[in-house]
Amino acid sequence: APGFHHFKIGRNGEPRSKLEDFDATMSRDIAGTADIALMKLCYMDFDSEPNPQQLARDYIAELDRLAARFPQTTFVPVTAPLTTVQTGPKALIKKLLGKEPAGYESNAKRQQFNETLRQHYANRDVLFDIASIESGFGQVTIERDGQPVETLSPELTSDGGHLNDQGKHLIGNALVHHLANVARPSQAE
Repeated sequence: APGFHHFKIGRNGEPRSKLEDFDATMSRDIAGTADIALMKLCYMDFDSEPNPQQLARDYIAELDRLAARFPQTTFVPVTAPLTTVQTGPKALIKKLLGKEPAGYESNAKRQQFNETLRQHYANRDVLFDIASIESGFGQVTIERDGQPVETLSPELTSDGGHLNDQGKHLIGNALVHHLANVARPSQAE
């Protein structure tokens, strides 16, 4: 039926299972009936990911394959959501001991994934950049290896990863506007 359909794919912490599941679901259950389709990974998918740039290339290739098979569907890529980073006395002590506070490494991996998507889709207005919105459009960052790394704005979460009501409202509004902008003229009527 017409509407906005949301469903779980794969397993958190296993992002390639999500790519496989999304392909299977699109091929089996949705097969050409969706006007727009998107797949968002979870922030947890990057905690143990050894190669976020390769994951981004696999993600792009998957969306490209599906777009070729289902040309009537607009596939919207989505950057990886962020988390907050550890702050306060414990973070300071870790830094003094030469260790990274919690959240630094995994957000850096998300940044690598996101930058690969941003570069690939730079000339198209299709990418939904959830990470940019979550970081206050690049205002909430840490520095790692001399480079800025986006992190989740603390006022958008109550647990450091999941969005609170303010965050849900912000991202939900942005998503609706983005989807309206990427819809083909025949879809928007």
